[in-house]
Amino acid sequence: MILRFLATTLLLCSLISCESDINPDDYKTDSSGLRGEVLVLMDDFYWEKEAGQIVQTYFQRYLHGTPQLEEQLTVVAYPLKNFNRNHKSNRNILFVRFDEQYDKLSYDIYRNKWVKNQLYIEVKSPNMESFVAFMESSGTTLVNLFLTEERTRLQSYHDKKKSEPAIKQIENKHQLRITFPREFKVSENKKDFVWATYERMVTRQGRTFDLQQGFFIYHYPYESDSTFYLDKLIEKRNEVLHEYVKGDTDDVYMTTQMMKNFEPRMDTVSLNGKFAIVMRGQYRMENDFGFGGPFISLTTLDEKRKRIITVEGYVFAPNSPKRELIRDLEAIIYSLEF
Repeated sequence: MILRFLATTLLLCSLISCESDINPDDYKTDSSGLRGEVLVLMDDFYWEKEAGQIVQTYFQRYLHGTPQLEEQLTVVAYPLKNFNRNHKSNRNILFVRFDEQYDKLSYDIYRNKWVKNQLYIEVKSPNMESFVAFMESSGTTLVNLFLTEERTRLQSYHDKKKSEPAIKQIENKHQLRITFPREFKVSENKKDFVWATYERMVTRQGRTFDLQQGFFIYHYPYESDSTFYLDKLIEKRNEVLHEYVKGDTDDVYMTTQMMKNFEPRMDTVSLNGKFAIVMRGQYRMENDFGFGGPFISLTTLDEKRKRIITVEGYVFAPNSPKRELIRDLEAIIYSLEF
């Protein structure tokens, strides 16, 4: 009896030990919802007034560079009273509750609250004025949380079907690593320039179009901090693309679109703790009317090798939405390591 008790005890201890290493999130179902979509839960009374308006102002800003003026996020609003178990599976949820019993506004951020790959942010506010003030001070940060989560999901997806031989080839030649899916084919791999593309045909409204996503990597010696000025970044971009990205003849080459309202804009960001510049705008092909689209580039300093590295993604997709195509490329360029 004593031996049987000891054996049972050891078995239970073993099971408890194993279970302590289990991540409960692994047993959750995956999230649902479209890419770039945020479910906003808020009572109709507030949604139809300043609270709903300011959420739309921040979340539905246009993504600079997209010709069709696409919103950076798609907002789907539901009243709290209609919130049910089906909504709990959405990938992105902003839950806003108003109650005068709250002493002050507070918020909580949850990942994988009900399903895997989910970002759930819950805001509790005593009144509409407090919420509007919160959005005015933190609305951009709130939006960036959802945008960053979308990018992280894409990076995880790319990592599962990455082109390891091509990635290693670039790493060995350029002393940097960037993760991209196997659909991308490296067409140029020169001393200081890499070009990879993913081309296919798509059908929309009965018509067939070419669709191309591509990215460039180029690097050059660091000389001064003025390198990071917008005009210098554009100047270097045009110089590199004039040399390497040509059409059927030498007088056809990629350059930067400087038309009003579509000229490039830049923001400072952090890339794994390193200072970086992200630039968004549109490109065009000189002497080839009709070929153009949005681009996004990331430029940073490799202090060890005293060089500037730029990774850029571009999309050619006539008559098609481009937001998620450019977001695919954004996830790729943010995977840069060196």
